[in-house]
Amino acid sequence: MRVRLIILLLFIPLFNFGQHRFSYIDIEDDLTENSVTEIFQDSEGYLWFATQDGISQYDGYQFKNYNISNNDSLSLSDNYLWGFIEDSLGFLWVCSRNGLNRIDKKTGKTIQFFINSSGSNGENQVADIAIYQGDLFALISGKICKIYIKQDYVNRINYIVENDIIETGSDTIYAFYKDGENIFFLQSDGLFNFTTKELMPISEFQKGITHTFFKATRRKELLWFTNGKKLYAYNSKTQQINSFRYDFEGATMYDLLTVKNELWVATDNGIFIFDDNKLIHHITKNQSNESGISSNIVAALAQDKTGKIWVGTSGNGINVYNPNRDKFKYLSKETLGGDYIIRSIVQTKNNQLIVCTSNKVIVLELYDITSTQSKFASDNVKSIQELKVKGHQNIVPTKVFLGLNGDILLGTKGNDIIVLDKYFKFKKKVTLNIEQQPTNVVSDIILTQKDEFWVATYYGIYVLDKAYDLIQVFSPDEKGLTTNYFLSVFEDTENEIWLGSNKGVYKYNETTNKFINYSYQKNNLQESPGFNFVCGFTDFGDGNLWMATYGGGLSKMDKKKGTFRHFTTENGLANNVCNGLLSDQTKNIWLNTNKGISRFNSKTEKFINYTKSDGLDFNEFNLNSFYKNEEGEMFFGTPIGLVIFNPEDIKISNYQPPVIISRVDVNYKNESQRLQNNHIDIYSKDKVLTIHYVGLNFSNSPKIKYKYRLVGYDEVWVETNELKANYTSLPDGEFTFAINTTNADGIWNETPKEIVIVVHPPIYKTWWFISLSGLIVLVLVGLVIRYFAQRNIKKRLRELRVQQEIHHEKQRISRDLHDNIGAQITYLISSIDQEAYTSKQEDVVFDRLSDKARNVMSQLRQTIWVISKEAINLSDFAQKVRDYSTKMLSLAGINVFVQVNGNENSVLAPTIVSHLFRILQEAQNNIIKHAQASEVKIELSVQNNCIYLFIEDNGIGMGEIKTWDDHFGLKNMKDRVVEMKGNLTIGKTEEGIGTRISIEVPIVS
Repeated sequence: MRVRLIILLLFIPLFNFGQHRFSYIDIEDDLTENSVTEIFQDSEGYLWFATQDGISQYDGYQFKNYNISNNDSLSLSDNYLWGFIEDSLGFLWVCSRNGLNRIDKKTGKTIQFFINSSGSNGENQVADIAIYQGDLFALISGKICKIYIKQDYVNRINYIVENDIIETGSDTIYAFYKDGENIFFLQSDGLFNFTTKELMPISEFQKGITHTFFKATRRKELLWFTNGKKLYAYNSKTQQINSFRYDFEGATMYDLLTVKNELWVATDNGIFIFDDNKLIHHITKNQSNESGISSNIVAALAQDKTGKIWVGTSGNGINVYNPNRDKFKYLSKETLGGDYIIRSIVQTKNNQLIVCTSNKVIVLELYDITSTQSKFASDNVKSIQELKVKGHQNIVPTKVFLGLNGDILLGTKGNDIIVLDKYFKFKKKVTLNIEQQPTNVVSDIILTQKDEFWVATYYGIYVLDKAYDLIQVFSPDEKGLTTNYFLSVFEDTENEIWLGSNKGVYKYNETTNKFINYSYQKNNLQESPGFNFVCGFTDFGDGNLWMATYGGGLSKMDKKKGTFRHFTTENGLANNVCNGLLSDQTKNIWLNTNKGISRFNSKTEKFINYTKSDGLDFNEFNLNSFYKNEEGEMFFGTPIGLVIFNPEDIKISNYQPPVIISRVDVNYKNESQRLQNNHIDIYSKDKVLTIHYVGLNFSNSPKIKYKYRLVGYDEVWVETNELKANYTSLPDGEFTFAINTTNADGIWNETPKEIVIVVHPPIYKTWWFISLSGLIVLVLVGLVIRYFAQRNIKKRLRELRVQQEIHHEKQRISRDLHDNIGAQITYLISSIDQEAYTSKQEDVVFDRLSDKARNVMSQLRQTIWVISKEAINLSDFAQKVRDYSTKMLSLAGINVFVQVNGNENSVLAPTIVSHLFRILQEAQNNIIKHAQASEVKIELSVQNNCIYLFIEDNGIGMGEIKTWDDHFGLKNMKDRVVEMKGNLTIGKTEEGIGTRISIEVPIVS
């Protein structure tokens, strides 16, 4: 049998239109106009686009446009613009067809400069601008004008005076370029170094000039510049100028850009790219490929700080090329010469890449063993051929594998393995199954350390010796296999064989010639893989086995313990459907999922995911279609081509995109002018604060996230995909608003952007208001206190006067009672005694009258004593009680005992003393008349602000009191106690004999 290599393509085009993949921005995205003449990135990170109808500022999400139709303060001098530069004060300068414009980026206000006032008939056209020695040089109407950057321009329109026009000695100056400390003028007679005043003539230079723009770029020691039709290189070391010997197919050059070692030249016939002075790519508009440039007329080129290249076209907007996406190389289905699924890949030592597709085998002859060193993988393809095996033309290849001595094993859909030598000569056909299963598929092949080939198929496991003879077949039997459907086979670092099947994982025990099964257990994932379908393995010699599952993510098995851990989308994996895995030298695991490629760091157990935005042309991959060559390059098959990359080239970006506070809204109105020097003041009327922010990353990667925190208010960071933060009714105080973002690889900036927010309290909470209010309150309180104090003093004085008057009146009454009533009673007693002595009637009557009169006299004396006192202490009252009781009761032959308890200095009101004394008198009279007592005990005490009077006798007692009205004396006693708001109790003594009277009265001062 013969093997035929049918040549599909003898030559791969050097300039592959589809390899440079562009995204697009135009007026539908709010770009002010589709004809872009200049692209510039300012110090903050914003991109600016000059067009034929105004300027657009871009933050990666939206545009802010300037043109002549805006209101007067924002108006430009003309809508046709080009040439940007930013000065040391942060102002942006731009050339126009009619005048020079300085834009204040913070306010949007524009100041215009003209050389004269003759209008826009070419008299004020600004060809070029540059900053030199701290001032701005502008080429206006062929004249070099000096404009002082730090001058304070008050007028909106300014005219350049004659003294600020610089003479160079040349009739015609077309443009100039600032290169380090030097500034070069492109003149009609050559290149003039204005710094050193040296002229470098260029032969026939003037004939090639087609427009007034001069574009230059520094590349290594060469300064490249063009006059439109020719490309020149100025060597600063040799001081020589050489023209570049390439005719650009008659195209006119508009711009130059250096990208690493490449020189990009923008023309009206696309973009020419040179490396080491050799043309390596010519990018033009490709009608059949949507990822090419949108127009062949390219007027502007620029590279931003993230490495993206921005292309301004004439009439078709902006094209964006991200070189970072080229870290993932690819061979498209067009390059491979067919629209089919890639099943298997292998690379020979003869620099041949063999690709097994759904219906054929393709051999790609490579220039070099590595395909990732070239800018595009297709650049490394010398030719593409289809492999045909005579007599086996109808085979459906499913797996390609390198055998011993460079042999090539082709697994098929059926029962055969076709063995070819390294020259693609047929060697052998191996029939796997004697039953000739027509639907059998070879899914995986490995070569073990024992030089045995283990072949996994959909109908069992087959083992071949090094001569490719079948020596053993494993299928469901007593050896422990429960399925014949296998997706993968693997030999670990301990030379143990593992099988991935549709029923989990099998481990082969060579000693027993049996298998141990670890099947998927939904309710016991600690002892099972994440899913039944296992399609790839790797290990790092640390006792753990890693496996890719087709639905359960990545599983890690502790081989000694037989336990599992699982890593899924919940842990950051792109998708749980993994089609296979590969590992690199740094112990990263790469999984091709149904949503891109995931890189898993087995040390940190963190994922980084890569999708279309990172350079993948397709986010879905084919099952078991993965391969790693000897150089460490990885290959993953997709439905539309082959992805190729070297893990060492996939670097995590260290770029930290600046975060800009783009707008501040207060109460839903734009109040950005409040934000000054990263400080903003908020007042009590400001209920809603909205801070708009943006990270100038210029990427649509889903890995870009934001997080913000108002320090002093938010307890934790708030992670979000939105570009604003809202706060309502903030409390008084000073807060720091911090906002951070990630780059396109999802890595957070080290330092967040911060602004200080001062929330001022309402006027009634300010210190001066509180101080003033406190002072006023203190004054008012003082006045009130003074008023009431004076009123109380006056009241007290009145009360003292009244008391004094009452005292005087009481003394007068006491004197009157003593002098008048007392005298009369004394006379009455004397008269009764005289009458009794001379009268012939019985003495009893006169004795009674005399006693009554003397009793009245005694009561009168007691009344006078009470009236004459302002206050009576307990001691005085007790002595009065003792004197009176001894006198009265002793006459009746009754012993009396008076006891005083409590503070004898307690002060009693005269009214209380009067009432208590009258009650005592009434009680003693009753004892003398009715009790037949021989002993009376009287106790006075003061406690708990009450005075207690106890009168106890040992007489015959008294009967039950049914009604007080029948006892005038007792009723009188009760009425007096009620009047004093006290309590009266009459009962027997504790011994059960006699009577005990208890009186409790509150002391009234």
